[in-house]
Amino acid sequence: MMMKHGSANSTLAHKVLRRSPACFKSLTLGALLSAGLLSGCADLTVIKRVSFRSELLETKGEYASPGHLYTMRGFAGIFSRGMDTIAVRAEREIGIRATSLADPDWKGLSRYLIAQHKAGQLPRPLILCGHSFGADDQIRVAKMLQRENIPVDLLILVDPGTPPTVPANVKRCVDIYRSSPTTDVVPVLRGIKVQADDPSKTELVNFDVRTAKVNFSVDDVHHITIEKKPEVQDMALAECKKTCFP
Repeated sequence: MMMKHGSANSTLAHKVLRRSPACFKSLTLGALLSAGLLSGCADLTVIKRVSFRSELLETKGEYASPGHLYTMRGFAGIFSRGMDTIAVRAEREIGIRATSLADPDWKGLSRYLIAQHKAGQLPRPLILCGHSFGADDQIRVAKMLQRENIPVDLLILVDPGTPPTVPANVKRCVDIYRSSPTTDVVPVLRGIKVQADDPSKTELVNFDVRTAKVNFSVDDVHHITIEKKPEVQDMALAECKKTCFP
């Protein structure tokens, strides 16, 4: 009987959370702050960040690839500093222009990319990468680009928590996450697989580091640490390299 009762509660929780995504995102701030502070991964200084400015995204200098990687940190830009590291490593190790943003910037990034496309100045390949809520919001960026018939060459998701479906304008999507069967029913501090709107148009790879064969330990990998794991960053960078230099 207890199992049936738990199942009913889980179903009810799913219904409530699906209907109240904005409320859920606000309610989880306390949990995210607590987890980040306890693990030493929160950078509270970024709360007072400069508003989105398109001039910060302008390509400067010479790069081996004409493409551009946009990484996106999680909730309010407080966490996910591994996204910054991926951006730095992409420039140094691959030779691709990279910019790291916070998840509240997703609408600004969408408008900027659309404007660049209309001006005939959108760099290719276009690569979007995000962690946690930043991963969820990079999917939303792709959806806004779809409205303007703008393709996304590569979408890299790291532990998305409440992801929308991946739109058909995304050519390839790689989701790197760590499942936790006992707690994934609650959409916070988790990573889950994603689905594509049209699998015939989007090459979709869901890679669960907990169950897949990997050459590194995942004992220390969880939602707050996954994007900081060098081996996970290596996986993301390998995807960028394949896309930039096929």
